[in-house]
Amino acid sequence: MLVRLNKKLPETGIKQKISQFTAKKRSPKLQMVVTSGRPDSPDLYGNIDITSIEAIAGTNKMVTIPWGFYKPLYRVKIPSGVKPGTRLRLSGMGKSVPDGIKGDMYLKVNVKNAF
Repeated sequence: MLVRLNKKLPETGIKQKISQFTAKKRSPKLQMVVTSGRPDSPDLYGNIDITSIEAIAGTNKMVTIPWGFYKPLYRVKIPSGVKPGTRLRLSGMGKSVPDGIKGDMYLKVNVKNAF
């Protein structure tokens, strides 16, 4: 009986409704951040995309920041309950200034709807 029901699922349209709830609801684990910043400031700014489910539960993301041929990987922890537009501060990941001090990187959280 279940086999017959399974064969008829595509005909009734239930398959699309079921796939809506069983589809992958995660953003890519590895994201490339394109940074911008003012020339006189050591701080860098970028964006990171997460889904609404990841915003509620919190998640860890791998971020790569291209510096020419060098593309280092960083692990970023997104706290649970983060709101859209929140800025995450990554200390010491900005540009180096001649004094040897490194600036900070600020990532703006963009929450994409997963439903």
